[in-house]
Amino acid sequence: MSDNSRVSIWGEDGYISPQEIQDIIWNSGQYLEFDQNEKDKLLEVIIRSAEEGAGNGHICNQLGAMYAEGKLVDEDPVASFEWYKKSSDLSYPLGTSNLGFCYMYGLGTEVNYEEAFRCFSEASAFGMTEALIRLGDMYSFGNYVEKNKTKAYMLYREQHKMERFIEERIDYMDSY
Repeated sequence: MSDNSRVSIWGEDGYISPQEIQDIIWNSGQYLEFDQNEKDKLLEVIIRSAEEGAGNGHICNQLGAMYAEGKLVDEDPVASFEWYKKSSDLSYPLGTSNLGFCYMYGLGTEVNYEEAFRCFSEASAFGMTEALIRLGDMYSFGNYVEKNKTKAYMLYREQHKMERFIEERIDYMDSY
C-alpha cells in the first residue's frame, strides 16, 4: 500500500513518539506492509526524532533494537551499538543495559567486561532487572569480577524479588 497519508500521520510536526514506534515496529508489525518509500520516510522520521525530538534516549534505544533485530533496517550490530551508546549517553537506563549487553558479548564492539559491568551496575541502580541478571552472570562466571557464586545468587534473588513485586503491583492495579 503506497498511501502517503499514512506516512504523514507520523511526523506532521516532523517527529514520532516512542509509543508510535513501539506500535508500528513491534506491536503490530505494520511497517511490513509499507513500500520502500514509506519505510525510508518512517526511518527518516525516527532518526530525526532520536536526534532532535523529546524522549530521544528512548527512541535511540529503539533504533538500537531495530538494528540489532533487523526491523525496518538491515541487521547491523555496529549501528545497534552506536544507537545504544547514544541512548546511554542520554541517561536512558534500558539503553545503558543494552549497551552493557553489547560490551559483554562483543556485539558491534570488542568484548569489554569492565564497561559491561559499569553499564549493568548503572542500569540496575535504576531498577533494570535484566541488568541484575547480567551482573549475576558476571559474578557467576568471573567476568571482570572475582568469581563469586554467593554474590551471583544474591543478584538473581534480587531480580526475582523485583519481578514479583512488579507482577503483584500489576495484579493489584488490574483488580480495580
